[in-house]
Amino acid sequence: MSNGYAVVDVETTGLGDHHRVVEVAVVHVDPSGRRTDEWCSLVNPRRDLGARHGITAADIQRAPDFAGVAGELAARLSGRVLVAHNLPFHLVFLRAEFARLGHELPASGVCTMELGGGVTRAYSALRNARASAGLLVSCLDRVGDVSPVRLEVPRLLRTYAVQRSSTGGRA
Repeated sequence: MSNGYAVVDVETTGLGDHHRVVEVAVVHVDPSGRRTDEWCSLVNPRRDLGARHGITAADIQRAPDFAGVAGELAARLSGRVLVAHNLPFHLVFLRAEFARLGHELPASGVCTMELGGGVTRAYSALRNARASAGLLVSCLDRVGDVSPVRLEVPRLLRTYAVQRSSTGGRA
């Protein structure tokens, strides 16, 4: 039995093997379908920002790299069923980021695109995760038995999340 669901969304520098996560969000949904928590942080990819998504260079300079958020992210995923809209896309990037740190992210989860079709995508990980969580809640009766994530990554002493600035464009 899991503690519920961890609905995830990432924004990236682009598509392909050499691209990186620039923003990650997690929305917790309990087994009854109630949203219980949310978390989001920008992530400094330590490379060109690529597609900007309304994120400023100043925001990225303030943001931790993936190692700086990995422990917090792992704690928010662990013990919950992983959910994302277009799960395979998000898994590619999350697995690559965790693998760079020597950790393996398991492959199972729920794809809300397969459950209920499309959601309006915004260039904001948190808005997308919220929309996917809403779709999950409307389709909970169709979610089968999926194993929760088991991932332990030590938290850094100075773990912090960085949000977009108010002048960062449409979020």
